[in-house]
Amino acid sequence: MSDNQDTKISNNNGDITAVYYNEIIDENIISSNEKENSNDPNSAERLPTEEKHKKSAETVSFGSLFRYATTLDIIYMLVGTIGGLGNGVLLPIMVLVFGDLLNTFTDRSTELCKLNFTALAITYCPPGYQLTASNYLSSLSICHFNQTSFDFQSQIQKQVLYLVVLGCIGIVVGYIQVLFWSMAAERQTKAIRKKLFQSILRKEIVYFDIHKAGELNTKLTDDVNKIHDGIGDKIGSTSQFIAAFFTGFILGFAKGWKLTLVILSISPLLFTSAVLFSKLASGLTAMELKAYGKAGAIAEEVFSSIRTVISYNGQEREEKRYEHHLGDAKKNGIKKGAINGFTMGCVWFFIYCAYALGFWYGAKLIREEGYNIGNVIIVFFSIIIAIFNLGQASPHFQALTQARAAAYLIWKIIDEVDNYKFHPSKINSDSETGLKKTDLVGDIRFTNVHFSYPSRPGVKILNGISFDVKRGQTIALVGSSGSGKSTCVQLLQRFYDTDSGSVFIDGHQVTEYNLKWLRQHIGVVSQEPILFQATIRENILFGRDTATDDEIYAAAKMANAHNFIMTLPDLIIQSNARVPVTTTVPVGNSISIIIAALIVKNHTTYSGCTLFSNDTTMYLYQQ
Repeated sequence: MSDNQDTKISNNNGDITAVYYNEIIDENIISSNEKENSNDPNSAERLPTEEKHKKSAETVSFGSLFRYATTLDIIYMLVGTIGGLGNGVLLPIMVLVFGDLLNTFTDRSTELCKLNFTALAITYCPPGYQLTASNYLSSLSICHFNQTSFDFQSQIQKQVLYLVVLGCIGIVVGYIQVLFWSMAAERQTKAIRKKLFQSILRKEIVYFDIHKAGELNTKLTDDVNKIHDGIGDKIGSTSQFIAAFFTGFILGFAKGWKLTLVILSISPLLFTSAVLFSKLASGLTAMELKAYGKAGAIAEEVFSSIRTVISYNGQEREEKRYEHHLGDAKKNGIKKGAINGFTMGCVWFFIYCAYALGFWYGAKLIREEGYNIGNVIIVFFSIIIAIFNLGQASPHFQALTQARAAAYLIWKIIDEVDNYKFHPSKINSDSETGLKKTDLVGDIRFTNVHFSYPSRPGVKILNGISFDVKRGQTIALVGSSGSGKSTCVQLLQRFYDTDSGSVFIDGHQVTEYNLKWLRQHIGVVSQEPILFQATIRENILFGRDTATDDEIYAAAKMANAHNFIMTLPDLIIQSNARVPVTTTVPVGNSISIIIAALIVKNHTTYSGCTLFSNDTTMYLYQQ
């Protein structure tokens, strides 16, 4: 193909024309990339998959939740579990001490009733001293009794000491329980986020055509947070509640199995009412959240198109539309509140019934079977504690189930191989294999290339396109949006592989080149370049993070960005900046920053291609 002539690019769609110019560009090779395939907000919705329209109900096993736990994490979890078990045992033991303390008070009265105070006063007390039950203990030092049948003070001191010891143990085991489970959860969550982020970054571009950015961000935040909740101190709390449950039941049956069974007779009613109303409330909660979700979608739509809404004077209409969905949410919220209130009333009604039944039958056992009041209290409160702790454990089991479901989705992303049924190619950016030329010329050839985006397999983008670009030439691809201009660049960068036909660089197919090396020699500048929320210096360093300050200054001057950068405050230039650069730099100057980053990226002697794009034209420069 000769220079200095206008040439029609062969493409059966007839959408792209090109003009070649014999022109040498002094800047480093830069490329531009339109995104007509991915900018369509509905493209992902048209995928022929059912997975996008239903939430996976599959879960991983409990053990699989801890797949990223190290040996140290396992030790932390074991220590935290021991702390939780110890913390759970303490409360029933406290009830046991409380029962013994109550027996101490009642035994004092019983023992005093057995004493002959008149005989004791005559024998041991000074003449005329009147000894009674009320002054018996205070008279011990005056009357010089040889022995007392009941040492009330020492018994009280012993029980108080037990309670103090239990309190000290509670501080230690509670601290151990929460601290060690929290440390283990934070360490594992960090590993999960890091691994998930790495896995997402290593997906093929087609993966991002299918999955929206918001969906992936949700997995990094919400789904990982669910796993964190499921593997954190809630498991320690669950071990605490379970330990309290079993300890309470064991203590209850040991101290009085008859009274235990009577109190438990109320439990079926308690659990049935709680479960029934919980299901009703959860259904209303789902409806409430759905209504709020619709209202939120309306708000997002209005705010993102606020100029259009205002231009049509549609504020009142949008207010009514938003208010309508808020009204639905309000109705469901009120119904849910009524059900929750009725549930709470029923639960406390059955609890008070258990109190009444327990104390009535406990009094009966005291009269007829020789129970003492301490045992009745121990049995009663041990069972109540057991039931309450079982109820408190239920939400934690729910959190564990949610964590297992979230882990299934995240593990799937991490473990799956990029092998889509509509895109069977493998594009591995981490591969170290492939051609790395030391004498790259930069000649490009498209030969009968056919291509459709995997997210829209029914739409033909390139239909047998063929053209050549020699070193030293400049080419302009002209066409409407969606005609395939940026598609050619994406095939050149090997974001995708062709359906048929070949793309060559210096006579070698792009599939033969090492992918990292290939992309290192191609840069991208679009009409509206994207700058990261960082300083100007950091944005330029994205081209090559090992670049020196001298290289950064030189690149900025070559990109015609140095002068306007120097007019900005240091706050948005230096590495210690806190102001996002995108709030300060205009779009036109942003292009210069991107060019500077690409110059830093290609700092060595280099041949290749340079591309710029706008809505209708893409320029490809060859150097």
